[in-house]
Amino acid sequence: MRLRNLLLLSLIVLVGFGCSPASDDSAGASTAPVESFVHGQVQNDEIPNLYYHQVFFATGEAGGDWEVGDVAIAEHGSVPDLTRLDQAVGDVPAGALLSYFVDSSPVIDGLDEQVSFIVSLDDGETWSERVVTVIDESYLPVDPSVIQLDDGRLRMHFFDFSSTRGGGAGKTHVFYSAISEDGIHFEIEGASLSSEALMTDPEVIAFNGKWFMYFAMHEGEDMGMWVATSGDGIVFENPVKIPEIMGIPGAMVVGGQVQLYGCDGGIVMTTSNDGIHFEELPATTVTDEMGPGGKYILDTPALFKSEQFFCDPSPALLSDGSIGLVLKTIVEN
Repeated sequence: MRLRNLLLLSLIVLVGFGCSPASDDSAGASTAPVESFVHGQVQNDEIPNLYYHQVFFATGEAGGDWEVGDVAIAEHGSVPDLTRLDQAVGDVPAGALLSYFVDSSPVIDGLDEQVSFIVSLDDGETWSERVVTVIDESYLPVDPSVIQLDDGRLRMHFFDFSSTRGGGAGKTHVFYSAISEDGIHFEIEGASLSSEALMTDPEVIAFNGKWFMYFAMHEGEDMGMWVATSGDGIVFENPVKIPEIMGIPGAMVVGGQVQLYGCDGGIVMTTSNDGIHFEELPATTVTDEMGPGGKYILDTPALFKSEQFFCDPSPALLSDGSIGLVLKTIVEN
């Protein structure tokens, strides 16, 4: 097993996959015993680790310097997505940045997570208060990926977290597609992809007349990043594994190529000319020196590294041609 696979395994054990399943009680409380949490550890007996996640914003260029904001743009937020609007949506003008994310603020009151979004009108310098989305209550949407269609509407793909209730054993895990004209109210279009093994974190882009969905698998030899394709942007098929990169996917199209972001000892990125076959990253190596706490120092092919843990990157081009990234971190690790 490659070193980066071992690193990812340790990250999954440490921080989970980004979400924490609720119990099966009628109130939908996210206060199940520790051993029942599939997606994360807990800080105490009742509050899931997800509550302590935050969303940050970073700017930079591939191969250049990166700057991460000093303060979170969304408290109690995780698995963020970033979209720059080509057309106005509802009250949000063209050119604005939208970041949809898993909003864990309700779990402190024993309620389920929800999907919310924030808006920036100045390329990420400042952000609005969060707005909660509205989706059919039969679903528990997490891990949102939002893309703007040619007609201006927003399509969200998400993981239906309700499949993990009771541990998710023997259940089918499903990504769904939903459509919105105002960015707030979403109507379910249908199931996009399903799996008996645990999969999370869909990321969808349009490229060369097709749709590509990148996602994370979490079990056995399938563990890693995968891609499935679609002709209509709703139903995806023919999933294949991407061995060149690990972590939770974020993707965008730049200069006729797909840039695929992940997390492996820092934020990493690789490129593809067809959306399926990607350039292999340089191998992660271990130096002979020992760092703080007796841990080996790693030499990774990361775009940028930080003493603070960052993962779950989602990119978008800014108005000046630079790249904006939303990232997840953990307050108390």
